[in-house]
Amino acid sequence: MPARARDPSDLLRRLGRNVRRLRLSLGLSIDDLAFLSELDPERLLAVEGGDGAGLDLAALVRLAWALGVGAEDLIGRHSDAS
Repeated sequence: MPARARDPSDLLRRLGRNVRRLRLSLGLSIDDLAFLSELDPERLLAVEGGDGAGLDLAALVRLAWALGVGAEDLIGRHSDAS
């Protein structure tokens, strides 16, 4: 039986929580992560706030690389239930 479809807003909030948790665990500021991922700091703040809707796949992969994880980890494959 296929898994139930998730509400996109739930996934975006999970993405934001995971990015923030990983960033803080690495001791990175928003500006540090922006530099490493080649993303705008304002965009990263929006992502951490649950608004990752405009994040394309290439940006998601750069963000994951900068945080030292796989893109699937950012969207919650291994994250805690909310």
